[in-house]
Amino acid sequence: MPKLLLTFDPGAIMTPPTITWCRDHIAALDVEHVGPGLHFVQEDNGPSIGIAIAAWRHRRGLAGPETPPLSAPEHSRYRKR
Repeated sequence: MPKLLLTFDPGAIMTPPTITWCRDHIAALDVEHVGPGLHFVQEDNGPSIGIAIAAWRHRRGLAGPETPPLSAPEHSRYRKR
């Protein structure tokens, strides 16, 4: 079963050693760094989280055929500047 772990800088719970442990011990885990965030990452990076999940679903073949892949311009328009 595919799994996705989103990481943030500096993060509040997932330290670099914990992320490494997850990579080494959890099968079918994809780790993707989303951007800045601390405790309320959904408030700091809401659109970027959605884009990361949608892109991961597409890469893993979990998105329906009606779901187009995200292109770089679409992806970057939601990133904070």
